[in-house]
Amino acid sequence: MLSGRRVVVLGGTGAVGGAVVEHAVAAGARVFASHGVSTTPPPGTDRLQWAALDATHEASVESFFASARRSLGTIEVVVNTVGTYAGGEPVMSMRAEVWDRLMAVNARSAFLSMRESMRSLSDQFYGRYIQVGALSALEPSQGSAAYAVSKAAMLHLAEIAARESAGSGITINTIAPWIIDTPANRRDMPDADRSTWVQPSEICRAIDRLCDPAATSSGMTIRISGGDAIH
Repeated sequence: MLSGRRVVVLGGTGAVGGAVVEHAVAAGARVFASHGVSTTPPPGTDRLQWAALDATHEASVESFFASARRSLGTIEVVVNTVGTYAGGEPVMSMRAEVWDRLMAVNARSAFLSMRESMRSLSDQFYGRYIQVGALSALEPSQGSAAYAVSKAAMLHLAEIAARESAGSGITINTIAPWIIDTPANRRDMPDADRSTWVQPSEICRAIDRLCDPAATSSGMTIRISGGDAIH
C-alpha cells in the first residue's frame, strides 16, 4: 500500500521508526525521516532522506515539515513513532520532572507533529496520519500514570483531529501496541515472557492497512497484542 507514496517518518532511528523506514523504502515509497538532533543518521539513498528533529520544539517541527515538503513535493503519509517510557513510580511519589518529560515527548510532540501534518496534507484528497501509541493508554496499570496519561492524550488528540478533518480525505488513526519487542525492552525486562510482545513488523502491517485508499475510517485506535490486531 506504500508503493509510490511519499512518506514522512518521525522517529526514524528508533527501533519502531527504523522498521517503518525500512518497510516503506522496501515497498517502493519515497521517505523523508527524522533523526535526533544529537545523533548521526544512517546513510541516505535516492529514496530516503534524513533531517534532524526535536519533536518537542515547535520551530524544529515546523522546519522539519518545510524540509519534507521541499524534498517530497507532496506528503501523502505521516507515521509518528516518537515516544518515550518511564514507569514504576506511584502517583504519590512521582517526580514532577518525570511527568513533564513524558508529557513533552509523548503528548506535546504528538500535537506539534499532528498539527503540521494536517497543514501539509490539507491540499489533497488522500492523506494518512498514523501515530504509534500504547495499549496502556486504554488499559493503564499501577505505576504507569505519566506514561499512560500522556499516551491517552495522544488518543484523544487523534479522535478530535479526525472529527475536525472529516470529509477532507485525510484519516488520522492510532496504533496501540502491547510491549514492543525492541532491544531496549529486552534489556530492561530480561526475564519477561516475550511470547505476547509485539513485533515491529506487526506495526508495519497495521500501517499498510491504514494506508489502503479504501481504508477511510478515521479516529480509530487499532490494538495490537501478541500478533492479534483488533479495532
